[in-house]
Amino acid sequence: MTGQNLTARIRERDGKGHNRRLRRSGWVPGVVYGNGIDGSILVAVDKVQLRQLLNSPGGRTRLLRLDSGLPTGPIDALIKEVQWDPVTEELLHVDLQKVETNRKVHAQVPVHLVGEAQGVKAGGIIQFNVRQLEVECLPQDIPAEITIDISHLKIGGMIRVKDIPVPPGCQIAQDPDTIIAAVIAPRMQVEDVEVEVVESVPAKQATTTAAS
Repeated sequence: MTGQNLTARIRERDGKGHNRRLRRSGWVPGVVYGNGIDGSILVAVDKVQLRQLLNSPGGRTRLLRLDSGLPTGPIDALIKEVQWDPVTEELLHVDLQKVETNRKVHAQVPVHLVGEAQGVKAGGIIQFNVRQLEVECLPQDIPAEITIDISHLKIGGMIRVKDIPVPPGCQIAQDPDTIIAAVIAPRMQVEDVEVEVVESVPAKQATTTAAS
């Protein structure tokens, strides 16, 4: 199985000025590292393709095929980190890890809760503790997300890692007793207590008489 194509080309040099020019011309600066690569390769990837990928379901965990312009030929890779401008939301940089499709990798997969818990209907509060799970599998088997149905949970009920179905071809690389989600009782309301305020009577000031 091959990954989704992402157009890439060699980035001849690094530096803020050069990278700004790349972004203006429709490319996102990045690096590729991993097995068989000495250090890292400076690359630029197609900005439109990358944004579409990141906005699609499971885009961040999808196996990619860097398909042109690299001296090594096509590379299978995973997105490891994306940098954004916090104000303009412009894509600034992307880190890509070269992978082998016959070797397992570790990946962080988002957790998605579905359904309304019985305990929430009864007044409880859902506590969502773990929003990503680490899985070990072949790159092409990384799931887009792990979906967990919580509709059966009552107040005091919880779902642990060991309770969820494992995605095909994957192992969850976390403590099986880790609590992913739970329904807790609402906090007890503090009753209003009527406090009686006793107004104290000021004491008379003592007077002193000078001895004659």
